[in-house]
Amino acid sequence: MVASLALASCGRSPSDLEACLAAEQAARPHGRFRMRERMGHDVSIREPAAAGAHLALIAKDDLAMLRWAPRATNDSEGARVQHFCGALHAERGDVTAAEASFRRALALRIDREPLRAVNTASSLFDLSVIVLRSKTR
Repeated sequence: MVASLALASCGRSPSDLEACLAAEQAARPHGRFRMRERMGHDVSIREPAAAGAHLALIAKDDLAMLRWAPRATNDSEGARVQHFCGALHAERGDVTAAEASFRRALALRIDREPLRAVNTASSLFDLSVIVLRSKTR
């Protein structure tokens, strides 16, 4: 019954709905967001991009991050995407890419979200400490 109502409301085929439910039940990383793409939903909206980037960071999934990073908007949600991208780059040891991502996040946050901007600035500082330590060895 629920599946029928959901199917009627979105006007998509039963296979799309079944795949979406299967992805949710299997708790595959990014399944819900991939399904939204497949079903033609607007995935350029801010929240799914930030959530997708966060899942990519948690899963340490470089390919997923490459899918979500270009969708970063020029607002606070885009700053979240850039921050997550920078954190993944830092974990991978790509200091140059991490710095670029953190700087983009900081530029977007500085006037909109001062507390989160401090968090991003702290990540940049930590990154600089790592670079300095590697140069002194």
